[in-house]
Amino acid sequence: MSELEQEDASETSPSLVSDTEFTVTTPVPAGVDNTTLETKSQSKMTGDEGKVGMARLVSYQRAVFVAMFVGYACYTYNRKSVSYAIPTLLASGLINTSTIGIISSCQNIAYAISKFLGGILSDKMSARVLFAIGLAVSGGSTLLFSRTDNTVVWALLWFINGFAQGAGWPACAKLLKKWFSAENFGTWWSVLTASSNVSGTLSPLLAAYVII
Repeated sequence: MSELEQEDASETSPSLVSDTEFTVTTPVPAGVDNTTLETKSQSKMTGDEGKVGMARLVSYQRAVFVAMFVGYACYTYNRKSVSYAIPTLLASGLINTSTIGIISSCQNIAYAISKFLGGILSDKMSARVLFAIGLAVSGGSTLLFSRTDNTVVWALLWFINGFAQGAGWPACAKLLKKWFSAENFGTWWSVLTASSNVSGTLSPLLAAYVII
């Protein structure tokens, strides 16, 4: 047998290649680098970390929602607090019906303007900051209202109160959209709107307790 025939036989004979070791390398698909494959393999090994992250997200969502619920209930209380005190103010002679009309009109005008501006501001700045500033200004004007008996100051403070009220709901809407998925957004929205009803139920009782 010639050398050429021996070489051909060695290439095709199973007995000659049976003991040979081969290293098989899986080709990487086009458009996918090794880093992506390593990331996917690591993600399979971090299932527990994913569960911890999801639990943490849920706890954050609950904390944010409770803060919004309580905060907007306080918004509602500040908006209606003077209405709860009007009978006592009338009985004490500190206020008359004309003054009540002026104060209420100032608040309603400011509230109508701020509801429009609040939506614009919520797109331009942090919703958390807007919500906090509005609540602080509204609460501050309510506290200062009880420290004076000047009609002009009352009207000015209640105008400021109404203007700050417009920051509440636009900020809540933006925070809801950011923290909750579209699948259950409507549920969280409806529950949050109930905060004003809860406040409207408890606020007269609280105001009566404070005044009496």
